[in-house]
Amino acid sequence: MATDNDGSCDPNDTSCFGCTDSGACNYDLDATIDDSSCEYPELNYDCSGNCTVMDECGVCGGGGIDEGTCDCDGNILDCTGQCGGNATDYYYFYDYDND
Repeated sequence: MATDNDGSCDPNDTSCFGCTDSGACNYDLDATIDDSSCEYPELNYDCSGNCTVMDECGVCGGGGIDEGTCDCDGNILDCTGQCGGNATDYYYFYDYDND
């Protein structure tokens, strides 16, 4: 809130101090002199603490599905292309020369 020595604040009064940045959480419309008191939301949040950037995994400001995985749980594709599946490629496990 803008303040003045006598407790009043008129928009034409140059002694009214406060946050003059309209993008700040504590913007004071009555302030005419910025006093460096402006407060800003945390990255990816608004002034009320609500997330403004949600990734596909439901994490505020998160990076989404990690590279090399196919879902938010970190699963990978099996050999049939199923995310988190348990199929294996028989070719890799079969001992063709019986050793």
